[in-house]
Amino acid sequence: MPVNLKIIPPAAWRPTPIRFGCWFSALGALVVVTAIAGLAFDRQEESTKLWILFPVDIMLVWLLVFVLRVLLWLFQHILANGWDRRREETLLWETRRGRRALQILHISVDIPLPEEPGQTPVTLLIEGPSILKSQTGRGRENYCLHTFFPPPPMGQESDDSLEPEQQDLMVFQARLQKLLADVAITLAPFSPKQTLAVLFEADTSILPRRFIPVWHDSLKEASITQPIEYVDGHGAQFIDEWLDNRINDKSLLLIIAAQVAPEMRKGSAEAMVALLLGNRLTQNTVPPLAWLHRPERTDPQLLDEGIAQAADWVPLEEGQVKHLWLSGLTVEEASTVIPAMALPPLSGVPSPAGRHNTDLIIGHAGCVSPWLAAAVATLTAQQTGSAQLAISADRDTGVLWIQAITPA
Repeated sequence: MPVNLKIIPPAAWRPTPIRFGCWFSALGALVVVTAIAGLAFDRQEESTKLWILFPVDIMLVWLLVFVLRVLLWLFQHILANGWDRRREETLLWETRRGRRALQILHISVDIPLPEEPGQTPVTLLIEGPSILKSQTGRGRENYCLHTFFPPPPMGQESDDSLEPEQQDLMVFQARLQKLLADVAITLAPFSPKQTLAVLFEADTSILPRRFIPVWHDSLKEASITQPIEYVDGHGAQFIDEWLDNRINDKSLLLIIAAQVAPEMRKGSAEAMVALLLGNRLTQNTVPPLAWLHRPERTDPQLLDEGIAQAADWVPLEEGQVKHLWLSGLTVEEASTVIPAMALPPLSGVPSPAGRHNTDLIIGHAGCVSPWLAAAVATLTAQQTGSAQLAISADRDTGVLWIQAITPA
């Protein structure tokens, strides 16, 4: 579950210090009054030494009340000390839990690119221009505002005679094989007994009975020898849960996210991303490329607080973030980011040059959006040596997730 320091109760109430001056002044006054009263009784009844007995009695009563007051004060302080000590332990534990991070060991980003020399996903998403335009899809005739992968070549030329669904499956297989081949190279130094936890997310109109066999065939072709454990999850929330429950796990985490031929084509982008992550406490076979810090969950109305907390998990100094990545946000959600650019954690991000909305460049990447933002931020952190912040949306819950990525 997300770490929330706000739910930690405040420090304990403590009693005000005992005012010894008031107590002893009261004692003096009572002694004087009782001594005078004792003298008066002595004169009237010719009693013996009442002017001494009365003050002694009142001093004994005062001493009893004073001791009880001191004991009550000490008891309240002992309770407060115990509460505050437990609170400090909880605060320290939650802060350490919030500052957990994963090693980023490998990144692969596959998005539609214009046919220009030297064009990479990072240069496209930072510099533009937008490639989102109205066009027909693979083997389709109706126009739609979207971006898509070209069909893979068959022999010397692409085969346009295939049905659109067949072309979609071929694209899915070709791109997935390339992605997994790159992952296999990174996994080569690891032992064949190294467990690999795999999270596979896909937004596609291809039927599961067709793309799942392709997934298994691609794994075999990539010659990934490590035993695989499939895990369930979605988006940045999965990273949050992994950091809570499996931070001491020796397994590597492989995330494969793909959007090919989505059901809703309008405004969409085909994309694939692979991330290989390791636990910093257990993985020392290969050096990390960067650090993926705990994502912070927030509502769009509380974006300022979410950004401040995500930066504190690193922690990041003022002006340390140089690029802000947005992916999967609605127009309204993206507009709330502009006022947040004045916050200290984002003071080093030039606006608008340092604010990059992937949806405006290539289109909405569906389930790939949080991973695309994190992957491109990682590549940029490697190139620039600066911290990055990525903001993505969870369409199922309507919340935003903010992730910090720092170079290793």
